[in-house]
Amino acid sequence: MPVDRAHVYDIRLPVWECLTHLPRLTCDCIRTQCESKACTVVFASMKILSRWTGINVETRYFDKVFSKQQSPCVVICNHQSALDTIVMAHAYPPRGTVMMKRSLAYVPIFNITAWLCSVIFVDRFNREKAMKAVEQCTQVMNKKNLKLWVFPEGTRNRSLDGMLPFKKGAFNVAVQGQIPIVPVVASSYKCFYSHNEHYFDNDGEIIIEIMDPIPTTGLTLDDVPALADEVREKMLVVYERITKEVNEKITLKRGGKKHE
Repeated sequence: MPVDRAHVYDIRLPVWECLTHLPRLTCDCIRTQCESKACTVVFASMKILSRWTGINVETRYFDKVFSKQQSPCVVICNHQSALDTIVMAHAYPPRGTVMMKRSLAYVPIFNITAWLCSVIFVDRFNREKAMKAVEQCTQVMNKKNLKLWVFPEGTRNRSLDGMLPFKKGAFNVAVQGQIPIVPVVASSYKCFYSHNEHYFDNDGEIIIEIMDPIPTTGLTLDDVPALADEVREKMLVVYERITKEVNEKITLKRGGKKHE
């Protein structure tokens, strides 16, 4: 039965936030193999652990998209909370890796496991260093046939409404490498979770939709701002549609009681 929405902060959420770090520490990965295996093991472990949260996840078009997209690509996803690790667990592509802000490279323990998983750190506030990182990133991706997962908003959207403006890093990588962009859209968590209002219900629903690849062939870095805006608009259309579906599911599950 669903937990009463008296703004009770379910203990499972903070515990989940701790558990998200455990698979990274326990996965059997060696540095020379991690580009293709470590992150896959990490998120496969998270997928199993995520069942404990009570959240039902529906993933759409994963096989359709990634069975065809065998070459490198940039996978971008909207960023909402620590629960995004559940989305990654269900939608993480084969031969995936991630890009993170450089400040996380100094977080003890996390930085070691990030190194094991070939995380690519970038300096968001230094354009010269960032562009060098973009060039290095595309070279590694093409050489090792990797798919880079990025949250282009750059920070969590605590409001759980819509999407923040996209930063350009992921699009710079895609255009620099002339590789496609694969948008991944997760529905809003607002119907069962809010960091600001301190509630987490055990009847959560998430729909993840993986969109068709968007080519970047022939584009230059001058085209990046328009490309970022175009992709964001396409993702927002999907976001609104699947969030509406989730809200309808939750309403039916709760016997007609709508989310407040």
